[in-house]
Amino acid sequence: MNGLRFAFPSLLLCHATLEQRDLAKIGYLYLHGGVWEGKRILPEVWVETSTTVQTSTGSDARGLDYAYQWWVERKPGGPAYAALGYGGQRLVVIPELDLVAVFTGWNIYGAPPLATRFALERLRRMTKQS
Repeated sequence: MNGLRFAFPSLLLCHATLEQRDLAKIGYLYLHGGVWEGKRILPEVWVETSTTVQTSTGSDARGLDYAYQWWVERKPGGPAYAALGYGGQRLVVIPELDLVAVFTGWNIYGAPPLATRFALERLRRMTKQS
């Protein structure tokens, strides 16, 4: 893994209880390459590696491949990535727009959760400059 040692293998794997603002902070940290207020918190190589496709899903209808705990959009020249949680929780990072978005919900009773592709398209449309 390019000389990288993964020191926190269970981070955000399950049952993380975070406020929207705290989840957005994780997105902000990744958006800025692991730097928070001028201080390096995560190694830059970890941020790059963990948001780079590690497993191609190929047939995934959402157009997403998998990295290390991130779903990465198949889009050349600046893909977005997202952490998808239980019940429709979403953390979306779109570097090309310098954007972090958090979606919360509790949709576990039959209706489909917020589609990541739909969220990405809407965010891009909302931020387009005229």
